[in-house]
Amino acid sequence: MDFFSRHFNVLYPDKFTEYLCGSKPGSQPGFIPTFDDGLREVYGIVAPFLYQMGIPAIFFINNDFVDNKGMLFRFKAGILVEKITSCKSRATIGKLAELMGVKVTGKGGLKKRILGISFKEIYLLEKAADILELSFSEYLAVNKPYMDSEQIRELQEKGFIIGAHGRDHQLLSGLGEDEIIDHVKGSINGINKSFPSALRLFAFPFTDHGIPGKILRKLHDPVSPVVDASFGTAGLKQDIVHNHIQRIPMELPGISASRILKTQQILSFCRRNCGRDMITRK
Repeated sequence: MDFFSRHFNVLYPDKFTEYLCGSKPGSQPGFIPTFDDGLREVYGIVAPFLYQMGIPAIFFINNDFVDNKGMLFRFKAGILVEKITSCKSRATIGKLAELMGVKVTGKGGLKKRILGISFKEIYLLEKAADILELSFSEYLAVNKPYMDSEQIRELQEKGFIIGAHGRDHQLLSGLGEDEIIDHVKGSINGINKSFPSALRLFAFPFTDHGIPGKILRKLHDPVSPVVDASFGTAGLKQDIVHNHIQRIPMELPGISASRILKTQQILSFCRRNCGRDMITRK
């Protein structure tokens, strides 16, 4: 945050809104940090730090996880792997291996299979939890990994922006056109009903790669737009719709913000000179 504050203009909510309406951020490029998933650390660690520095942020929330009513399927997989690591029962490991369709040659293959489970295979995670006598609902009640509604409203009162991140954090590119539109609408309407906002913002879960151009254009239809802005994670690139914004992922352990940004700038320069700065979509 120190690095970005020194070299870029902070896009406060009013300036960010002006940018979405087509104005430029000023003589220097602007920035606003974003954080996905609505985890409790956002409320307890991230937001207080940013508030002290006077830096706004956008927090993208999953509808089904507010108030710890649900959990990202990959988190469930991680909890199961942790439980398997400490499990000493060969019979239990055997049952899990049979469920997952892997050979019992140790725990490594089983854990790899669980970590690779897709959204469509969530039922396997639930069955595995039953075998391990593990309750995800109890885990959520005790550990509370996500923010509750009161905490989210408190962030809004302090000037932070709340956006939508999908109902259940599934990868949307695998859905049909109408399903994607309905999912985005449902997520935004649900979040804005619980946490009213002047902006309708949506960040695609995982990635926007594979989302057809016609869907983005429908979401940003000038007559009846579903969103005021949508977001991907492809780095410093241009997209076919002005208000579909590509973010620069910063969570790269051991690599400074300065180095990440310089790498993005070099790549962007190369792409522009090759005529490939625009993301291609079907």
